[in-house]
Amino acid sequence: MNTTINTTDTSRVLFIGDGATPQDSLHRTLSRGQHQVATSESLNDALSKLRDTTFHLVVIATTELSRGRQMAETIRAAFPWMEIIAVSPCASDKDQYEAIQSGARDYITTTCTRQELDLYLSKALEYGRMKHELTTLRQQVAMSYGFDNIVGVSRPVAKLKETIKRVAPTDITVLINGPSGSGKELLARVIHHHSPRRKNNFVTVDCSSIPESLFCAELFGEEPGSEVSSTTERNCLLKEANGGTIFFDDVDRVPPSVQPRLMDFLKNFTIRPAGQHEPFKVDVRVISASGTSIEAMVEEGCFSKELFYQLSVLPLVIPGLAQRPEDIEMLTEYFLRRQAHEMDRPLFEVTRAALDLLLSHTWSGNVRELENTLKRATALCRENTIDADDILFIGTDSDAPSPAEEMEKTALRRKTGLLDEGQRSIIIKALAENDWNFTQTAQELGIGRTTLWRKVKKYNLKRETVAQ
Repeated sequence: MNTTINTTDTSRVLFIGDGATPQDSLHRTLSRGQHQVATSESLNDALSKLRDTTFHLVVIATTELSRGRQMAETIRAAFPWMEIIAVSPCASDKDQYEAIQSGARDYITTTCTRQELDLYLSKALEYGRMKHELTTLRQQVAMSYGFDNIVGVSRPVAKLKETIKRVAPTDITVLINGPSGSGKELLARVIHHHSPRRKNNFVTVDCSSIPESLFCAELFGEEPGSEVSSTTERNCLLKEANGGTIFFDDVDRVPPSVQPRLMDFLKNFTIRPAGQHEPFKVDVRVISASGTSIEAMVEEGCFSKELFYQLSVLPLVIPGLAQRPEDIEMLTEYFLRRQAHEMDRPLFEVTRAALDLLLSHTWSGNVRELENTLKRATALCRENTIDADDILFIGTDSDAPSPAEEMEKTALRRKTGLLDEGQRSIIIKALAENDWNFTQTAQELGIGRTTLWRKVKKYNLKRETVAQ
């Protein structure tokens, strides 16, 4: 039996009763409130409903106290965030204690007043919502930063995943090197999420955006040109990261004037922010990332050798997407699955022509470029099928032929055996032979109908002028 009442409010209550008269009365009282109430008369049915629908509160009303405690224990084990209220015709101190021990938040009697019931409900619903939101947030974080988010089947990616699984639980200092858009910050966050520091802050220091004059103030809390200041104690990024992880993005951009101070910190992990006369010990893990070769900068005298050694206790390298083309298809599937989830749409399908286009691209923007390209494709495609015409590359060299044009040339050469310089005459001849039927012409040339239309527009072909 499943009855839903008062659908005007988002508070959903599952009422589990055994059909006794006092419990029926309590159910009617619940139903008159601003709640959606579903009922169940067995534990198995209740568990099924809890799996299928989001509830904010469970009310267990039974004359058999042992049965009620068993229900509470089972529900609490399966749904730790769920708030539970136990109800019985009478409630001794021992009964209340045992009910709460079994997982109920409160234990009330069926004789409580409407005002008392409303108070118990509002408290339990508030706590239930908070716990459910917290649990959902933790699940989302786990999904975002699990090892599965490092996607690929190539040997470099497999080796990288195996390495970070071993080092994540440690406090070893890590330097990640990889081209722009390859996922260096994601890798750093995965390491943090799988470390004992996961419950504390992950603080990013964007070394390329902090002015040199403010670097020490932002990072260490120190006023420029002053060892100790009597001003009010200021916060800083290292104090914010205390107990967690600090991530230096574009660490190669740390100004030379700041490098000695950062080296000094990495030796003793102490700072003395403005307004604080005693040194402050910072418990933090250091992860850095660079898109350039710091070793080359060291050889050129642009970066401190000692600082480089302190930051690169464990160096990790993320290869560019062009160096691991075998991962493109898996990454495409991963991004499209995530995009469908975020857009609340069915899974997207990719045609062979679209996939070939993705595989033929150079991906100078790496994984980030692939993700953005697929986001555009999902916005442009029709009926959840991504075709080659939905793939739009941004920022490619306008003087160089695009992958789409390269594929068109290949198709024309395959069908005609002629070079690209003869495309215009090939298209004119094929259109004339097919009486300007675009569908038949495209099939004969081995290209898409939309591609043929673009070529006709490009060469400014018109039936009347060509015939002349």
